[in-house]
Amino acid sequence: MARTDPFAAPSITAINEERLGQLARYANLMQNKQAAVAAAEEQLKQLKKELVSIEQESIPAFMQELGLSSITLTDGKKIKLTTKVYASIPAKHYEEAMDWLVNNGHADLIKLTVTGQFGKDEYTQAKTIYDELTASGAKVSSKEAVHPSTLASFLKEQLERGTAVPLELFGAMPITKAVIS
Repeated sequence: MARTDPFAAPSITAINEERLGQLARYANLMQNKQAAVAAAEEQLKQLKKELVSIEQESIPAFMQELGLSSITLTDGKKIKLTTKVYASIPAKHYEEAMDWLVNNGHADLIKLTVTGQFGKDEYTQAKTIYDELTASGAKVSSKEAVHPSTLASFLKEQLERGTAVPLELFGAMPITKAVIS
């Protein structure tokens, strides 16, 4: 008894008009669903923009106008303004940003990698080892970096203290937004 290949295409004569019609309906249904998904994604994108506008612009501006940083409404909702700092050092400011951190006593934020990773509080030790290896003629490479979350926390803390920090150097943007609980 010969086995039939389950993946072989049936001959065109074996497909009747009714089956072709069903296939066409599936194709139309698929296209309709694709269009519906695209429309829903566009609507979601617009809703997210509107939400950001309300939570980062409308409510904070209105509360600041009223001289409020938090309030409990009569229905029990609590609205509080919080500030979050987003930061990512632009490549064109990288060296200058690292120099600023070192020269302003914040080198401990920098991680220096020399064929191994040193923690943010071990910068001075790592740099010394790197300099000694280089001076001895060893072929070593290093990589300095500040994790974006560490940088954002540091910048937020500095801003809260009132310390002048060159935000543009760090690609930083503090955003005040309303939080409802």
